[in-house]
Amino acid sequence: MVMLGGPRLLYGPLVGAIIVNFLPEVMNLDPIDARIAYGIGLIAVIMLLPGGVMAGLIDAGGWLLTRFLRRGSTLA
Repeated sequence: MVMLGGPRLLYGPLVGAIIVNFLPEVMNLDPIDARIAYGIGLIAVIMLLPGGVMAGLIDAGGWLLTRFLRRGSTLA
C-alpha cells in the first residue's frame, strides 16, 4: 500500500490503502483477479511513477497549473 500510494508524502499510504481495499470492490473483482490487478498496478506504478500515485498526481497538478498560467499570461 505504501509503495502504491507513495512513501514520501503523508497521504501516500492512505491513498494506497484506498486503492488496494476499495478498487477491487468497485470493479467487482474476485480475490484472484484482485491480486493480479494489484500486481500489475504495483509494477506499473514502480516503473512509471517511482514516487507513488500521490506524487504523480501532485506533479501532474503542478504541470497543469503552470501550463494554464503560462497560457493565460500570453493571452492578456
